[in-house]
Amino acid sequence: MYYLKTIRIALRVVRFFNEKAYLHILLRLFNRPPKRKTLKINSSYGFEVLDYKINDNLEFTLYQKGYSDILIIFAHGWGSKFQDFKHFFQPIFREDISIIGFDAPAHGSSPGKFTNILKFKEIVKHCLQEIQGQKEIVVIGHSIGASAAALAILEVPKIKISCFFLIAAPSNLTKILDNFAGTMGCSKKDKTALEEKIKKTYKIDFKTNSLINNDRPTNVQQIILIHDRADEKMVYDESIDLAYRWKINENKDIWTIENSGHHKILKNKSVIENIISKILPR
Repeated sequence: MYYLKTIRIALRVVRFFNEKAYLHILLRLFNRPPKRKTLKINSSYGFEVLDYKINDNLEFTLYQKGYSDILIIFAHGWGSKFQDFKHFFQPIFREDISIIGFDAPAHGSSPGKFTNILKFKEIVKHCLQEIQGQKEIVVIGHSIGASAAALAILEVPKIKISCFFLIAAPSNLTKILDNFAGTMGCSKKDKTALEEKIKKTYKIDFKTNSLINNDRPTNVQQIILIHDRADEKMVYDESIDLAYRWKINENKDIWTIENSGHHKILKNKSVIENIISKILPR
C-alpha cells in the first residue's frame, strides 16, 4: 500500500510539471506486466522448447509436445506463464493429447518488459494458422489469455475449434482500464487521454476489442465459461455478461467454481478433470 501511495504521489508531481511525460509513464506502467520468477519446466514433461519469432516486434518462447489427433493450445493470463498450467500436463499426457503453449512477450522466459493483449492475440492466431490441418483443436485460455484467444479465433473463421474453455476471462476491457486508472489515481480526463494514447500507440480499442462487443465466434463448436464466484481479480459477472451476449447456456456451459480464486482455479482438480472429460471422444 505504501508503494502504491508513493507511485501516486510521484505521478502527481510529474503531471504538474510535464503532462506529456506523465501520460508516457502511465502508458509504460499499463503495458508492463509483473514478471514473476520462472523455473525451468521439469524435463520429465518432455516439451520441445523453442525461441520463436513472428516478426521483429514479436518474440516469445513456444512449447510443444505430441502429435496426436487432439491438440490443445494454452493461453496464459497477464503476469503469468505457460507453466502455470502445469497441473494439466500429466492428466493430458495420460490421454495422449498434444499440447502447444507459450510465454507471451515480457512473461515467463520470453524477452521484453512490455506487451499487450494484441500480442497475445497474434501468438494464438499464428499457432492456429500453423496447425489448421489438425483433426481436433481445443483452446484453453486463462484471464487475459482467454480474451486474446477469443479475438484470435474471431479472426480465423475458417479454422474449426471443437471446444474453447475461457477461464476467468475479462469480457469488457474498458473495466481493466478503469481499474488501472483508479489504482493510479487518474482523473477522468487523464483516463480518457491515456485511452487515446494506447489506441494510437498500440492500436488497442477498448470497446471493439471487448468480447461483449463482438459476436460469438461461429467456428467454435462448444464454448465453456469457467469462473470462481468469488474471484477478486476478475469478477464473476464478466462471465455472466459474456454468456448473455453470446447466448451461452448458463445451466450447462458456465461452470461456477467456489473457493479457488483467480489463479488457484488452474490447480482445481475437478476443473481439470471435467475439461479433459469434455475433450475426450465419447
